[in-house]
Amino acid sequence: MSSEPRCRALFEEPLEYGENSELFTLEIDHNGLFCGLAEDLCYMWGSVDFFDDCSCDTISIMWIQEMLARLGHSMDEKLHVYWSKLGIDILDGGLQCIESDSVIVDMIQAARVEKSLSIMVDHSNFLKTLRQDVVAKGASKKLEPTIDFCVRYHILGEFIRENDGLSYVGGTEYEVKIDMKSLCYKELYEYARDLYYMERDKINASLELKLHWLVPGKNLTNGLMYVGDDGSVNAIRRGIAIGEMCDIFTEEVVHAVHGEDIVVENEVVPAQEGDVFAIPIDEAYSRQPLASKLQVEHVGSEIVEALLTDARRPKKLKVRRRSTVHEGEEDGPAQLQSISEDMLLCKEKFEDAAVEELNQADAPPVQRSDDEDSEYEPIPEDSSDDSEAKQLRKLAREIRKNERNKKLGKGTQYIIKDNNVVTTLSDEEKLDTESETEYFDSDDDYSYSENSDGEGGLVVTRRKSIWPRYRKELNEKFVLGMVFRSREHMKKAVIRYGIKERHHLAFRKDEYDKVRAYCTWKGCPWLIYASRTSKNKWLQVSTYVDEHKCPDRRDNRLVTSTVLARKLGNLIKANPTWKIQHIQQTVLHDLGVDVTIPQVKRAKQLVFKKMMDSTQGEYSQVFYYQLALLQSNPGSTIAVKMDPDQADGVHVFQRFYVCFAACKKGFLSGCRKVIGLDGCFFKGACFGQMLCALGRDANNQMYPLAWAVVEKENYDSWFWFLALLNKDLKIANQGGGYVIISDQQKGLLNAIEDIMPNAEHRMCARHIYSNWKKRHPNHDLQKLFWRCAKSPNKVLFNYNRAKLATFTVDGAADMMRTDPQHWSRAFMEVGNNCDSVDNNMCECFNNYIIESRYLPVVSMLEWIRRKIMVRIQQNRAKPVKWNGTICPNIFKKLKQNITRSTNCIVLWNGKEGFEVEEHGKYRFIVNLERRTCTCRYFQLAGLPCCHAVSAIYTSSKQLDDYIADCYSIGVYNRIYDHCLEPIEGQESWPTAEQPRPKPPGYIKLPGRPKTERKREDWEAPKGTKLSRAGVKITCSNCQKKGHNRGSCTNNPVAKHHGNAHVVRARTKKVKEQKKAAEAESSKRAKLQASEEEKARERKGKSAAVQEDPVARALGRKQTALKIPGRSS
Repeated sequence: MSSEPRCRALFEEPLEYGENSELFTLEIDHNGLFCGLAEDLCYMWGSVDFFDDCSCDTISIMWIQEMLARLGHSMDEKLHVYWSKLGIDILDGGLQCIESDSVIVDMIQAARVEKSLSIMVDHSNFLKTLRQDVVAKGASKKLEPTIDFCVRYHILGEFIRENDGLSYVGGTEYEVKIDMKSLCYKELYEYARDLYYMERDKINASLELKLHWLVPGKNLTNGLMYVGDDGSVNAIRRGIAIGEMCDIFTEEVVHAVHGEDIVVENEVVPAQEGDVFAIPIDEAYSRQPLASKLQVEHVGSEIVEALLTDARRPKKLKVRRRSTVHEGEEDGPAQLQSISEDMLLCKEKFEDAAVEELNQADAPPVQRSDDEDSEYEPIPEDSSDDSEAKQLRKLAREIRKNERNKKLGKGTQYIIKDNNVVTTLSDEEKLDTESETEYFDSDDDYSYSENSDGEGGLVVTRRKSIWPRYRKELNEKFVLGMVFRSREHMKKAVIRYGIKERHHLAFRKDEYDKVRAYCTWKGCPWLIYASRTSKNKWLQVSTYVDEHKCPDRRDNRLVTSTVLARKLGNLIKANPTWKIQHIQQTVLHDLGVDVTIPQVKRAKQLVFKKMMDSTQGEYSQVFYYQLALLQSNPGSTIAVKMDPDQADGVHVFQRFYVCFAACKKGFLSGCRKVIGLDGCFFKGACFGQMLCALGRDANNQMYPLAWAVVEKENYDSWFWFLALLNKDLKIANQGGGYVIISDQQKGLLNAIEDIMPNAEHRMCARHIYSNWKKRHPNHDLQKLFWRCAKSPNKVLFNYNRAKLATFTVDGAADMMRTDPQHWSRAFMEVGNNCDSVDNNMCECFNNYIIESRYLPVVSMLEWIRRKIMVRIQQNRAKPVKWNGTICPNIFKKLKQNITRSTNCIVLWNGKEGFEVEEHGKYRFIVNLERRTCTCRYFQLAGLPCCHAVSAIYTSSKQLDDYIADCYSIGVYNRIYDHCLEPIEGQESWPTAEQPRPKPPGYIKLPGRPKTERKREDWEAPKGTKLSRAGVKITCSNCQKKGHNRGSCTNNPVAKHHGNAHVVRARTKKVKEQKKAAEAESSKRAKLQASEEEKARERKGKSAAVQEDPVARALGRKQTALKIPGRSS
């Protein structure tokens, strides 16, 4: 069974496979483009993804399309996939378009030898349109083993003299493998240059490098050798053994400028004699993109020699302007030439430029006038808009010239506009001069420029900003002056930064025009503040402290359930049964955050809710999908049924039936007249069930015939499904000659009896045994039951049944409650070449489509169609590797009978009659002319039984002559000669006239939704623990069996589940009473303490009065004065 390919993460190491392994690694180069002329062809700006654990048996065109679909690419007319052969250069026919079975066969052989495949995606059909010379045609050459030359590049560093020694500091290392056949100086140089481009994320055609080889066993001081031509590369070959690493140190070439003024950051720095400045090469030097191969003029290693002689190190200055003195001018004004960094080339523009460059290179130069061009239309020169734009550009050039002269101390001139003296440009005037500058000042209204494409249309291009603009796709870091479109844009950027860097950030100020974020760790100085100002309409960073003194935060609150749903949404959709503990471990590993169980639950709910919302919209697309299937696969039967119980004018979806013409033709071309029927529930947001009908091919594998989405499995749905199936297969004589295998679903039994009453109806013996085992759970009886089910004749059936009765009489009687003609071979009709007593084919199909059962209705049906389309294609390619005349699965069963024939003794009458004795106690009669055996297996299966095999060998005849034709490879090829036709994307589906149906009502059942079927006691457990079902437990309280201490009636502390709501209410009431009592006790204690305090105060005052006689006398006098009627 083939494994599922797994996308390799960036931090994972490549896998290693054994020599006999059928697995390999698939490398896909995509999202890039082919470009270049002649020998300069290469693949640029692409992404690389690796898929491990790919099986050689699954390689096919449809499988490759599936892998591309996982990366988000859909097949169209422009997209072509090429196989990049290992060890063969692109220009030598190393690319081969994957569009035929012969290429697939070669890829399978290469994958088994090399354990890896590399494919490249041409998104623009560049190769077939312009470079057909590099595409290999015909059969591929035999792969030759390659010898790799290992190179370790040291780039972006500097040579520094330290303590009479030389060292290389500040660099980065890359290890590259180069084919020994193509090793040359040009190859070494271009690898180094491309690494510089990749590290700096930009293309700089003025880049010039020097390469130095470190001789093995020596150090940088005495072991460096300059590499400047193929002769030095040959010396490297002689000095490096195969498999040994070659260390190449790179150095950027700088040019010395003497006696000129250098403008650095708007400041003029006079050049002094002997200074060396790092400036870019003049723009007249070749500025070809990464695809081009630079013809580099190599110079000597002056810088290394200067370092070795302890010379002065070059100054690293950021040069913006340089002055040049032309010949014939003395002390005249210098012309300033603007040198700006090369912008990254746009993919869409580069394809047109490559085509134009190729046409110009191939075609001779021809001069023709405007009159000779029939399609040329002159543009009027007196356009008011163009004249105004030209005036603005001229004005801008004059003002810029004045500004430069003012900085250089030169004379300026007055500029007149609208009778006024102009010194600077307005914002609009600056932006209208896009021919002079490609920058804008971070305003949406002026961030795009429109240019003519030469055909009357407009090409909208985006200009650079004078302030750095945050872009998520480049993972840019915050800097001072960076601008954001809005408050929400900045908050998302800060949150994204906090999650990535694992810091908990908070927003102290969050307003429309002001945003301030800080790190919540105490003492951490990190801070960012942005606001809108009068000079900028965007939010601009005005304060930024890029320093963290905090550790990685595992309690990062920025990782919310919404963030989890966004980052893990696709994984949860692909694996809805993903356990919460595993999700927590994944989040901790990837984001370094401890998330709680409620957070994970809420994230899963958000994902499932989004899935549920998407299902509602797909029901309205069923008629469009129906027309798309009928248009691409004519002759198919696609039926959609609305719910008839709804009110007039209300259209609610009920059923969808699919039976492709290829499936019908394949079944009628060679499949046996055996049909398996079964149903299964949906596991996702859709509500309903899936009905399926399966046939059996010549290799005894499932062959999908038809499937349908219905509201539930009952008589009406099965009758509707079987009626359509009966019509598609053109079943005559009310099913006579057909075998129907199903379970014991009551509605299905009645539907079969009404539509195909003459068909032989078999029931799955596994389901019958499950019901029978409930009454007779003894495991020792299982073998005896299956011996009765697989007995080929009535004599053996009665013998095995009698043997079962010796163990359990009731079991032997209960077994006969279901008529044995439905589940035992002894009572089955002969002539159908099918001896199956179970319906495992349908169970396999339900598991085969289990992933689709989580999807919405149209997505689910489309997933099944694509899966079956790939299956047919894969089965078509299998017979290429088969030997013999019969299919391999049939040959396995035949080998078992051949092994059993060693226990048989044969007596031959000289003609066609044979008497065969097995194990000395069973005796059967075989007739090879009539192809019969009294054991009946020969007639049931269409294969020679062990007795017939013994007779065939005794008579010196061939086994192949006595095997039914339905098992031959020729019949297998006829079955899979009919393929499903692909369909276009949803945007190209035809529009239906029928009204869009509404989704059916969703009924939420109580409890947690079931995602797996309930397993029987005798079935093997799915997980790592054995089920405890059927185990009799003993109560530790009363020592009785059948319950535990928690549910024991004699345990007063037990919480009985039957009165769980009463227990919860009582517990809640007790807690409230306890809380109220504690509050009352606290209140009483506070009141008592207050009274005691007052009593102590009164007691202290009275004691003080008693000690003072004066106070005592005054007290008596005051009391006497208060008594009425008394004189003083």
